[in-house]
Amino acid sequence: LGFVNEPLFYICTATLFFYLCAEQGVIGWMITYFKDTGLLPESLSQVTASVLWIMILVGRLLVAWASSKVKKEKLLVLMGVGLVGFFILLLFGTKTKWILLGIMGFGFSMSGIYPTTVSFTGTIIQKYSLAWSFILTIASTGSILMPSIIGKIAETSGIYYGMQSVVFVVIIDMICILGLAGYVTYLRKKNVDL
Repeated sequence: LGFVNEPLFYICTATLFFYLCAEQGVIGWMITYFKDTGLLPESLSQVTASVLWIMILVGRLLVAWASSKVKKEKLLVLMGVGLVGFFILLLFGTKTKWILLGIMGFGFSMSGIYPTTVSFTGTIIQKYSLAWSFILTIASTGSILMPSIIGKIAETSGIYYGMQSVVFVVIIDMICILGLAGYVTYLRKKNVDL
């Protein structure tokens, strides 16, 4: 259990936790959100999940290629900024073209956050055999909690406010990403292997 003394364990776990909150919250409720609010026609609302997954796939391929050319922590910060910006566009856009751009950008931005964050846990996982189990279990809790939280808010106040709760999650994830990028930069300056 020596990993509990490693700051990187906490920063990576928090980044993954809030990322999974946002991912599953949006994927789980996006179609309902657009159908219930009437912001998109029903036929187009059904396609939004497919558009999101296509952009995630394209983004993962591009991030895999780009990570060999650009420092991963810089890529992570760019993805975090995109995550927040495009989610706000997705949520508060009123025209179809802006909403679709928000969905595409959100999918593209979130595509590499999980694998890039996991790549920084390599040394912890090698040193401590239980570390990955703890990271995965704690982080995965976010994918269970957030859709339930959105559902509870939707029951009492409506789906519009349920989806707005994800704004806080993406902002917290952005803070975690900045913390992770800063800590990785600090470790690189100290010539610590990652």
